[in-house]
Amino acid sequence: MQEKPATKILNLWPSRQAVYQDALAADPTLDMVAVHRWHQRGSIPPRFWRALLDGAAKRNVAVTADDFVAAHAERAA
Repeated sequence: MQEKPATKILNLWPSRQAVYQDALAADPTLDMVAVHRWHQRGSIPPRFWRALLDGAAKRNVAVTADDFVAAHAERAA
């Protein structure tokens, strides 16, 4: 089975814990299980994109807002 585009984005982080830590900036009540579900579904809720982009910049993860949009547009198609 081919990896979904949003999952490819999430896999750019060093770990799911790192994704979770960055996403907390958007919602401090976020549970780690949500990040696991993002991986399973291959989808990242848009309200977390900015926090993940900010975290990616701090971690030198090469990802852009256009990457998020393209990954989710492809999923919808």
